[in-house]
Amino acid sequence: MRQAHLDALADPARTVTVEYRAVTASGALCWFETHTRAVLDDDGAVTGVVSAVRDVAHRKTVEQRLVHAALTDRLTGVPNRRAFDGFFDLLLSGVGPDEGGCVAMFDIDHFKRVNDQFGHAAGDEVLRNVAECARGKIRDFDYIARFGGEEFLIVLPGATPEQAELICNRVRAAAAASMAMINGHLIRITVSGGVAHYDATTPMEAVLAAADAALYDAKRSGRDRLAFAA
Repeated sequence: MRQAHLDALADPARTVTVEYRAVTASGALCWFETHTRAVLDDDGAVTGVVSAVRDVAHRKTVEQRLVHAALTDRLTGVPNRRAFDGFFDLLLSGVGPDEGGCVAMFDIDHFKRVNDQFGHAAGDEVLRNVAECARGKIRDFDYIARFGGEEFLIVLPGATPEQAELICNRVRAAAAASMAMINGHLIRITVSGGVAHYDATTPMEAVLAAADAALYDAKRSGRDRLAFAA
């Protein structure tokens, strides 16, 4: 706000617009938009500013809902690939030289069979079930996203391979123990996972490629298991 005021004084021909949150007289924290322009006297000297202020809380609420919808997988309620890319890019940018963690890529075993045998509604329920199992077994500061199709990504900041194995096996066991009832059919599934380490020197694409390769190792080894990137 201070900078907007100074900008208006410095450039009298310009209308400066800024959005901000402020506390109202009632104590509520609300969003406002201010348009500020310099006021000139007859000699063209700046004598002050005039500002038009309006409450934009409703618009901000709508914008936030739209952003949330754009970054959330509608079926499972977890972040989508677009949200993951932004999150992981930001995470890597803040990782120190001696810091890092692990990324796990999970895939539902024989998911096509579920869709073929029981229909896509059953497949959707299985996806929701796996997402819920994973959310219940990861740490509060871990991050889960639906990568696409039947694949999920879990970011485990600061986790060692041993810690990642423990957490991911909890997710795997929870998925194997869960069940979905669709039209009288009890559907049980398993998941396979690939785990890769990341640090400040590893590009996101390389981390995902390593996790993906480890995932396929797990599937080739019999499914319902974990594999770690070399």
